[in-house]
Amino acid sequence: MTRIDYAPRWLERRLGITPPVVAPAMRVPIVAVVAAVVLVAVLWAVQTVRLRAAVDAGAVYAHGVAAIEPDVSRVRALEADVARLRDLGAHIAALRRSGPSAARTIAALGDRMPDGVWLSALRADRGTLALEGRGRRLATIGTMLSRLATLPGYGAPRLVTAREDPTRHGVGYAIEVEPHR
Repeated sequence: MTRIDYAPRWLERRLGITPPVVAPAMRVPIVAVVAAVVLVAVLWAVQTVRLRAAVDAGAVYAHGVAAIEPDVSRVRALEADVARLRDLGAHIAALRRSGPSAARTIAALGDRMPDGVWLSALRADRGTLALEGRGRRLATIGTMLSRLATLPGYGAPRLVTAREDPTRHGVGYAIEVEPHR
């Protein structure tokens, strides 16, 4: 069927354009494609606006972070100082607790020294006691070694050196006592 339109259409009258004739079977797919393109354009515009808003918000946050960065640096420095002071406090507390223990060890050491033996130096290095001194005779040094074997918390003593000193009439000694492991 041929359609004849005697009244000119609006496009033809105003613009002088004659729209193409579209087959009825193609109208639905063309409308679907045009609707899809319009939908994509609308979504693209919405996402572009959201992206610009996110970029602007990110710039505001970056400016805020840059503004507080000196304060954050000071806080981190203070945190490091607090951690260092806590460690120092723990170390001081450990030293305070070890004071009576060291005093008991020195008192026990003094109790085990026989008459005729003098202590001139006492050092502690990683728990090992190093004793130096003099004795009247070598036998008194031997007695001291046997008594030091009963020192609480320590193992058998080891005689490092024993030398006779003819000018002072006695024997110089060096003894090490290691803690029990």
